[in-house]
Amino acid sequence: RINPVAFLSSNMPRERCQQRWQALQRPLLLLLHALFGLMQAVVLPSSSQTSRMPCMLSRRSLSRTSLKLCTAAKEQVKDSEHAFDHIFQAAKRDDLVLAVLEADKAVSAYETGNVSSGDRIDLARALTATIVSCGRLGNATCALNLMSDLRYLNIKPREETYVAVMMACKRAGKWAQVIELYEELRKQQLKPNLITTNIVMGAARECGRWELCLSQLQGLRDRGVAPDAISYSTAISACRRHTRGVQAATLLSQMEAEHLVPKVDDVENALAACAAQATARGRNAAARNEAAQALALGQARWEAERARVDAAPSARMFTAAICLRVASGEWERSAAMLDEMRGAGHEPDTVAYNAVLRGCGRAGEWQAAEAIVERMREAGLQPDSYSFAALGAAYSNAGEWRRAVELLERVEAAGVTPTTHVFGAAMSACAKAGETAEVLRLLGVMRESGAAADLGCYGAAVHACFHAQMWDEVYGLLYDMRRKGITTPESMPPHLKGMWKQAQKQLGLAQPRVIDRAAKKRKWLLLQEELKKKRAAFRKKSRARARKG
Repeated sequence: RINPVAFLSSNMPRERCQQRWQALQRPLLLLLHALFGLMQAVVLPSSSQTSRMPCMLSRRSLSRTSLKLCTAAKEQVKDSEHAFDHIFQAAKRDDLVLAVLEADKAVSAYETGNVSSGDRIDLARALTATIVSCGRLGNATCALNLMSDLRYLNIKPREETYVAVMMACKRAGKWAQVIELYEELRKQQLKPNLITTNIVMGAARECGRWELCLSQLQGLRDRGVAPDAISYSTAISACRRHTRGVQAATLLSQMEAEHLVPKVDDVENALAACAAQATARGRNAAARNEAAQALALGQARWEAERARVDAAPSARMFTAAICLRVASGEWERSAAMLDEMRGAGHEPDTVAYNAVLRGCGRAGEWQAAEAIVERMREAGLQPDSYSFAALGAAYSNAGEWRRAVELLERVEAAGVTPTTHVFGAAMSACAKAGETAEVLRLLGVMRESGAAADLGCYGAAVHACFHAQMWDEVYGLLYDMRRKGITTPESMPPHLKGMWKQAQKQLGLAQPRVIDRAAKKRKWLLLQEELKKKRAAFRKKSRARARKG
């Protein structure tokens, strides 16, 4: 910290130095305020840009040396209410520069003992007003620093203070800070209101914590607060991002049961969530049952939206409905829905065409898939990597391995880089046809092109080599998978584990199991000793109980 007396002159008398310093403080304060005001008017003309205000406007980012120039003398801060009025007026005008400078002047005066403890309430209100202004302008850094000032002064922040800081963090995109502030608010035993809960739900959605989002919605009901449309919309959107179709459809029904009108985005998100969960299915029985439930709820919602007279389904609703048809295995009806979508005034996009192609790929209808690709081109849409991957899956499931291999050349001719899924479809088709040499060639081409081979590509190559009894290749491919981190000994699928053991056995690499009989006997003796001690303790307790009886 700079000593102002030593800064002015080391030879000047102390009283004269203090007088000169006090005379310079007010002009320096006005000069700084004018400079910051000019910067705010020229560089930051709108309030939306004020959210990106330089860090120098916050108390922590302004150096303490600069803040000392803004601190008034003892005679100028005796009237603390006047200083608080300056803060209130600046915060009300959203003049964040002046509000922060005046707030820091008041805090510095409190630190030096120039503000009595009775003025702490007024100081807290002034800082809260400045924090609210930061919340409106979206300056999260300044709001968090002023919140730390309140803690430094041993002032318990109120609920509106937390709401303002959380609003500032929300507008600045600092979602993790919002959740931390919410946890602090709960520790202070403050009950969050509807606005605070909605902000926390939005932060949980952005941070990928959909469980927290739904728990906040349930917490509103437990506290007797009726959720509004924003609450339900945020929860449905969070379920959409994390493929929770059952929860999204249930929330949409609850929203209508509480006489809240869902927006078009809410219905679209619910249908998209149901379609994504139904398409993903699952490996265990519980996941498959939930996928079937999501499929049923999504189809029921689609039929209800189609039967509405006041509003026609949107393009996203049609796309989600096509995905639902594909998930149910009705690829022909999904292809027919493209014409229905066009008849409703919506032109199908690439996502809708790819969904139909995915259905054709699962069914092995490669001729229908080629027809869909031609329809895409006629509509002015260029097939992307997902389109060619679905077409390759159709060739693979139909056993057309030559067409699947030729598809790679067609993809490159169309100017699209072949992805892992396109290579995987071709390799799977060749493996099913027993073309081991072609599978290994495609794996080499894939490595040269820079595409990352996944578990499906390596699995197809391992299966082809295993059926051809090429044990060196089987062992080398599985070892390469483990070395690259594609799979681990614990996460390796059971059929690949069996192939690994078989390859080791055929190559003579399997180590015989060695049984250490001496160690086994020592372990058995220790176990017998423990049993003896337990029996002796039990007999001792039984005798003691018998004596008492």
